[in-house]
Amino acid sequence: MKIFVIFFLAIVALFESARSDTIDYWHVFYNKKVIKEYNEYNLKEISIKIDSIKITDTITIRYYRDTPCPDCKTYISIENESGAKIRTKESIGISNPLSFNVFELLQFYRKTNNSIFKIYYYVNDDYNTSRKGLVMVLKLV
Repeated sequence: MKIFVIFFLAIVALFESARSDTIDYWHVFYNKKVIKEYNEYNLKEISIKIDSIKITDTITIRYYRDTPCPDCKTYISIENESGAKIRTKESIGISNPLSFNVFELLQFYRKTNNSIFKIYYYVNDDYNTSRKGLVMVLKLV
């Protein structure tokens, strides 16, 4: 009986210590055209020339992971260099696109002279846990 208990505990410990071998990835679109494809290990920096930005320009992030969650609330948060939130966008479900207007960031830059923006992706699931991950750094040059 002792051997069975030890064997059972060893199996449970093995499963508890196992990690997923897949990683999250996402695609970044500029005006509906893919400009970057990232994963958790890529350098996540995009530069946009200020004089090329139009009023209608948008960036869309489409995030993917191996565990589907069609009912999760998903967010992107745009923050300045010091971590203050500038804008937040919300959607439902992993892999649904989240977009923001680049011209709004240009206007923020003109007011504050802050040209670097950090974009984070959040997932809030049924267990009320949050996951915040940097998906890219946007520089206006």
